[in-house]
Order: sequence, then C-alpha cells, then structure tokens
Amino acid sequence: MAASNVALEEALQEIRAGLAADGFDVEVEDWQEGGRLALKVTAGAEACLDCLLPEPVLAAMVEDILGRHGVSVREVALSLPVEE
Repeated sequence: MAASNVALEEALQEIRAGLAADGFDVEVEDWQEGGRLALKVTAGAEACLDCLLPEPVLAAMVEDILGRHGVSVREVALSLPVEE
C-alpha cells in the first residue's frame, strides 16, 4: 500500500471515530490524490440525524484531519444522509 493510501486510511479512522459517536460512518466514493476526495456519510440504525454537523463545518473538519495526516486534497465533497 502506498504511503498516501496509508495516510488516507489513518485520517479516515480518525474521521470515523468522530462520526461513530452519533451513529454514522464514512466511506470513500472517489479519491484523486492532490485533487478531489468524495466521501459518503452513512447513518446507522441508531444515528442521530440532528447531531450531524452542517456540511460546510464537517467538510472543514475533514480537511483539517486530512492535512494533519499529510493527505493533500483540493476539494472535499460530502454526500450526507437525508432524513426520511
């Protein structure tokens, strides 16, 4: 596994840990190193939809975590669950 993939996985683990507290998980939909990272946030059965941060705030947090892990991206795109 390339070093950049390891760094991305470490960052994702940190992001997942923060989301898991409210019943959410995250998966990579698309990643172009140094470019765009598309993430899909999924809600578990016990997820608190009111607890999920607004998209701009969550994207900023994801960008910060990625940066601390040395993952370079130009854009973070989030797909959030919708209340049904």
